[in-house]
Amino acid sequence: MAVALRRRVLPAAQPRARWFSTDSPWRAATPESVQARKWKKRTYGREVLIFADSKKLAEAAELVLSQPGATRPKAFWEVFEKRTVQSAHLLTPIQGAMIIRAFEDTGCLVDTTELVRALAMELPKREEELTGLAVRVLCDAFSRHDDEAAKQGVGALLRQVPNVMYQMSIDDLTAVLLAVRRAALSDSHLCATVALKARAHMPMLGFNSLSSLAAAYAEHDHRDVPFMQELASRGLETAESDSEDFPVALSQLLVAFHKLAIALEPTVMQRYKELVEVAIDRFTHEEARQVAEMLGEAGEMDLQRKVRAHAA
Repeated sequence: MAVALRRRVLPAAQPRARWFSTDSPWRAATPESVQARKWKKRTYGREVLIFADSKKLAEAAELVLSQPGATRPKAFWEVFEKRTVQSAHLLTPIQGAMIIRAFEDTGCLVDTTELVRALAMELPKREEELTGLAVRVLCDAFSRHDDEAAKQGVGALLRQVPNVMYQMSIDDLTAVLLAVRRAALSDSHLCATVALKARAHMPMLGFNSLSSLAAAYAEHDHRDVPFMQELASRGLETAESDSEDFPVALSQLLVAFHKLAIALEPTVMQRYKELVEVAIDRFTHEEARQVAEMLGEAGEMDLQRKVRAHAA
């Protein structure tokens, strides 16, 4: 049969019309249109959702942070969160910090509780890869979640602060101190260590930094009278009463002294009374109430009445 099949003469093939082009389908595409397609693909995370390794997750976070006004569908955030939870043990602390910042700073549409829990359990373990920036961002993010794993994550990061303090500014350390208190933790040793660094950098600190640091010490109830007096004196040198956020910083500083029950020196108090009179019309109701309470405790009854009249 095989021989017969070989000997069989097949009829000549009939010519067919060609209904397709041999040209590439990209012939009509311009470089601009190709780039636009790739950009759209990256924008909605198609590559991230399919090839979600740690590097790709970090790249996605970087893209999200570079486009704060861009909107993304809820499905993107859901899968991005799921992939991050599954890859938490592969992420470096700085990658985790970028991802959690991408979720929390852009108003994503999903609950990040599981994401924070997974990162809080894994990232503090990578002690050798922790950086000052990662510690600040992660402490701030973890402290905003009422979760036991997140609280433990803040505690674990807190123990690493002395190892990365040389990488952190006074504002970074202030943010960490405030985050620690939000997590219902406290560390007087860290407060004392931050004071040492703040003294060394005192000539470079602005009024806002000084008032925030004073507020952080008040939150920790850390009563270092000589250091706080130095903050108050330096504040008089750097106060800019015409700046937009001056009333907030001024009230924050004065309230910190009131909470710690530290009396300002008479000459310093007189200067701050003058600053209060300059900012009195710009205080919010709550700021005016707190400043008035502080003035009453200091025996400045006339100025207290003026501030209370504004708060009324």
